[in-house]
Amino acid sequence: MNKKVCFLYIDEPYNIFHSLLLAAQLDKSEKVDVEILATPRNIEFLESFPDIVTGLKITCIRPHWYITLPHLIEIKLQFRSSLFIKYRKYLCGFDAIVCSLYNDAELKKRLEAQYRPKLIFAGHGVANRSYSYNDAITAFDLILLAGNREKIERTQRRQLTPQNHLLTGYIKHELCETLDSEGPFPDAELVVLYNPHWLKEYSSFYQYGFDILDFFANQDRYKLIFAPHQLLTVRNKGILRRLRQYTSAESIYIDLDSPKLSDMTYTKVADLYLGDISSQALEFMLQRPRPCVFFKPTSNNAPKDEEFHTWEGGEVLDHLGNVEQVIMEAIHNFKTTYHSKQVALVKDLFHVESRSSSRVAAEGILNYLLNQD
Repeated sequence: MNKKVCFLYIDEPYNIFHSLLLAAQLDKSEKVDVEILATPRNIEFLESFPDIVTGLKITCIRPHWYITLPHLIEIKLQFRSSLFIKYRKYLCGFDAIVCSLYNDAELKKRLEAQYRPKLIFAGHGVANRSYSYNDAITAFDLILLAGNREKIERTQRRQLTPQNHLLTGYIKHELCETLDSEGPFPDAELVVLYNPHWLKEYSSFYQYGFDILDFFANQDRYKLIFAPHQLLTVRNKGILRRLRQYTSAESIYIDLDSPKLSDMTYTKVADLYLGDISSQALEFMLQRPRPCVFFKPTSNNAPKDEEFHTWEGGEVLDHLGNVEQVIMEAIHNFKTTYHSKQVALVKDLFHVESRSSSRVAAEGILNYLLNQD
């Protein structure tokens, strides 16, 4: 009898990038039946990848309410628990469920133990900070790892056993490499990507964001792509009003909600990265080495002992100062110091072999499931 594997897409669409190619690759096996369970907003997103999803079984699931609410409201309404309870019997019919978030470990208590599928953690980004290495991951039966650094870190934290992990590489990169990437400033001398995080205790935006936007709005030599984490404005609506004053600036392109925020378009086309703690900086370095600048959290609520892998690839500042000087120094320091460091960091964080990441993961998952018999 074939193994039945479910891919669960119930959160923000950007999670899909990290396992969609895996679903397609696993579905090629004659020993596996793959089914995607997705909310209406995610089904719409999946339809933007017709070459990948054609032939895959996709089933729409929704909480007890029958209209699609803003995701933030659904979180407050405990939509995850609602879905797991409503589809409990259906979910128990799978041999494995591929998940994106630690919160999906709730399935362990929602599904009957005697029928409980194996939970496979595919993640939704590169492990970068302490939260990435939370012990909550031990609730999953199989963990997909992007690179050797993550494997070493999780081993030291006693989160891994010989049987509960696969070193696969970065599946999202494999998918995004196939996508057309056209930026808003194709002929610019220098394009800067500003990608602040949304968490107030970590984000540089609340302290420096509008100063950075003001600098770019009042000059015409450099171009800025302002592409923050999507939750920055979703959770802080007041920011939107002030951002409107920059929409007419020819040197600034603002993107708050398009798929390009997640599909690596901007990390491909920019020449310099400005940010704080986002793991997108690692995707930026993965494309090719380029200058990076990181602003250290200065909030009183920021943990004092946080370490971020991203910070190994560029200057870490605790103040803004003159933006043009920051740019010039970043370019200089990249040439003298950080080019080689980024090359080493990428090699450490992203596993690469002759087989594609999706194929490595698919073959590993199949072997894991067959060995459960």
